[in-house]
Amino acid sequence: MRVNPQTEEIENLEILFFSQRLQENNELQLPLIANLRLAG
Repeated sequence: MRVNPQTEEIENLEILFFSQRLQENNELQLPLIANLRLAG
């Protein structure tokens, strides 16, 4: 996660993982709530 030092807002979020579930082609659900807007 990268946070803007001036506004303390999250600028970047990466989810990296390796799982046996993915190798078995099982469904993977990640609940996510986000307020997205253009930077600038």
